[in-house]
Parts: sequence; C-alpha cells; structure tokens
Amino acid sequence: MGGWEDRRVRWDLRLESPGPATRVEIACGASRDLLRDLEELSGTFFLVLDQGFQEGHKTLAESLSEKASGVALIPGGESHKTPEQLIRLCSHIVGAGLGRGDRVVVLGGGAVLDLGGLAAALVLRGLPLIQVPTTLLSAVDACLGGKCAVDLPEGRNLLGAFHFAERIVVDPELLGTLPKTEFSSGLGEVAKYGLGFSKILMDWLREIPPLNAQTSPKLLEELVHRCLRIKSDVVLEDPWEKKGLRRTLNLGHSLAHALEALAGPDTLNHGNAVALGLRAELRIGKLSPSEQREGEAFLDHLGLPNAFEQVLPSTPKLEELRVFFSRDKKREGEWIHEPRIHSLGGCHVERLKASSYLEDAFSALV
Repeated sequence: MGGWEDRRVRWDLRLESPGPATRVEIACGASRDLLRDLEELSGTFFLVLDQGFQEGHKTLAESLSEKASGVALIPGGESHKTPEQLIRLCSHIVGAGLGRGDRVVVLGGGAVLDLGGLAAALVLRGLPLIQVPTTLLSAVDACLGGKCAVDLPEGRNLLGAFHFAERIVVDPELLGTLPKTEFSSGLGEVAKYGLGFSKILMDWLREIPPLNAQTSPKLLEELVHRCLRIKSDVVLEDPWEKKGLRRTLNLGHSLAHALEALAGPDTLNHGNAVALGLRAELRIGKLSPSEQREGEAFLDHLGLPNAFEQVLPSTPKLEELRVFFSRDKKREGEWIHEPRIHSLGGCHVERLKASSYLEDAFSALV
C-alpha cells in the first residue's frame, strides 16, 4: 500500500449488462470535487439529503442544495425506510421536473441510500444515481452493489430492486463526526469482510490502532478501500444474485435481520446485530477450537458484542424470533441458503434446515 497518501483511489465496476459502469471513488475531499463536477454535468439533479448529515455539514449541504432542482431532507434510521416515505420522495422528484437524463444524488447513511436509490430506480423507470455515503456502515457496504429497498411490517428490505449507481463517492472526511454508536455499527460489516473473506484484512485490523470515530481520515480511506474491493469482486461475479456467490455477503445477516425486525426500527443497530450473527456462526460452525477463539478475539478487538443482553433490553424469545426468520429472502420452503465460515477469511453457502440453524444460532448466544 505504498504511496497511499499521494493517490486517489478510483475504479470502474463493469457488469455484464447494457448499463454504464459504476465509478467508485474513495478519497479525502472527494465530496468537494463532486460539487464541482455536478456544475459541469449536462442536465440537473435532485438532491436526497440525510437530515443528520445536513445538520452536521451545513456548508456542503447548502452548496449542493443551491445547485439542485429540488431537495428532500430525509430523517436517518430504519424507521423512516417505509413505503409511505418512498411514495412521498418519488412525488417530490417528479414534481421537480426531472427528465431521464437528469440525476438523483443521495447523501446519507444506509437507510437514506436505500430509500433514495429505490426512488431513483422507480421514477421514470430509472434515473441515473450518484451515491455519497456519510456513515461507516454505508461507506464500507451499503453504497455498493445496486440493492435498494424499503421495509414492510413483515420484515426488512422486502420491497426493493437492483439499481446500480453510476458513481459512488466516498469521502472519509465526512465520517469523522459520527457518534460512537454510528461508527460501531459500521464495524460489524468490517468484521464480516475479515472473518468471511480476507485473513489479510483481519491481520491488518489487528495491527493498526483500534478504530473509532477519532480514527484519521487517511486510515479510514484505506479501510473503506479494502472493504469495497472485497465486495466489488463478489458483486462482479454475481451482480444479480443468480449464481449464489453473492449470498456470501449475507454472512451473519440471517439472524441479524430477524433480531432487528423483532427489536423494532432503530432499536438495535445493524452492526451489532451482524456481530451477534457472526458470533453465533463462529460458535456453531466447523472451525477448529483455536480458530473459533481467534475469530472471537478478533470481534472483541473491534469492540463488538458477544451476547444478546449487551445490546438488547432482554433476551429475545426463540418462537418470536422464528416468525421473522421465516421471512428471510434466502429461504426456500423449510431450507435456507446460509453463508458459513469454513476457515478464517473464507466462507461459502450451504443449504440447511432453517429451523435447525436458527435454534443452534440462538442457543450459541444465550
């Protein structure tokens, strides 16, 4: 990684589809460059802005708002990722008079990126999309891959589509003002990439100072680059989730999504939920005892939870959890296609009895 301080990280994600490549850009100050680039583009753009970001970065938010044909301020958090909010946003975009060559620009955390991305996919049967993640979680995971969705009462992300952004701009300088809980939520996804995909990433994370909201933007730049490179390699191989490979990116997520749905919106942060899913997988998987200990020590190093009571007011009931687990998108009847860690830094998908897997994972955390 020599010369990191002097270079801007860019690459194109080219899919086997008629659409354009996704330009991924990771650099300190990249959000300011985006402002200049938007001035030079033909056409106009509609701005979807995370309300929390707008309050913390007023200068950038005001500069972008002044140039947009319309602006929607969206509260962050899963509780606002609803069909009703989606319809309001789509109406707002249509009312701004955008044509098919105009763009939707979304700045925000994962929930706002999901909502704005789905609105861009639906209005005029698809508008070009630019995404600027503003939380660690959205920077290392949610911004890349084309998945966008809103929640239904029955569960998370059940109403959605694939809509790949034409450009993703990650500016680590925007991540330095995150509250501790927001930052730790991103670390759950970081841990997934290490345990399931890259022992090299695990080793690097154990060598550097502990990550927190005060971590330098340059170090965050490298962290985001490492994580998004892993994800982009998987997405390129299986962009529409037809081959099964992309399911590996859901490592730890089956239990996590059921826990989040049971707890209710904005009660359990996503990273902590994923961390519990990863803990369970380490404890019930096929790793040797020494690998299990090493994997759990890695999660401890990142400051991630190891039991329900650390992040929930009480231990959930298995039968209540089973209701939401049964709605997982990886389910096929009584079976589930579940990512399993076969060695530290590597995972694959297995077809398992869903009820048995849930019972084992639940017991591992009680």
